[in-house]
Amino acid sequence: MIRKTMLGLGLMGMLSSDANGEDTGKPYADMSLGELTKQTYEKTVNLNDSNFKKEVVDYDGAVIILFDSTCPQAEEWTNLSTNMQKVYLQLVDKFGETKVNNLPLKFASFDGCKYKGNNARTILGLNVTTIETHMYLDGKEIDRVRGGPLTEKGINSVSRSMSYWIDYTLLGKRLPEDKDRDIILLYKGNFPWEEFPRSVLNQ
Repeated sequence: MIRKTMLGLGLMGMLSSDANGEDTGKPYADMSLGELTKQTYEKTVNLNDSNFKKEVVDYDGAVIILFDSTCPQAEEWTNLSTNMQKVYLQLVDKFGETKVNNLPLKFASFDGCKYKGNNARTILGLNVTTIETHMYLDGKEIDRVRGGPLTEKGINSVSRSMSYWIDYTLLGKRLPEDKDRDIILLYKGNFPWEEFPRSVLNQ
């Protein structure tokens, strides 16, 4: 059964692209891809095929995973990776104290560089084909978002939408007009959100 608990959360506002790296004091917006990757490595649980089951499948709380690759890539991928890591690090900072099922919301990263070709899909059965962000609850994937902002101008917009994604899809936040309805909104990577009865998701 899926259990959801929201603890210590206020109203989620717009995430700023000027959030700072924890140790450097340098805004994420000014960091290079290498600097962002270092921050992501230090601030998240680093996943691979040997620890994925322990850290994700066997975890009774919730996990948000960024799938990326440190292998040299074409310019479009590099831009996407740079911008998406800026978004992801803001989410890590914003939701760092959040708990689900009375356990910390775990942020994790998976570097697909050594899993060239179909290895990552074969080993983990995840069917990851691009930069993706997956949401797990009680060891099961409940949603994923593919891609991210292709330009710096899109960072704030994607940050805001993914903040809502966590709020609504994972934490069960409702709009005031929906407070008495037995529904939860799932983002599913594209607007508009889809409505599902909470009773169905709890099965």
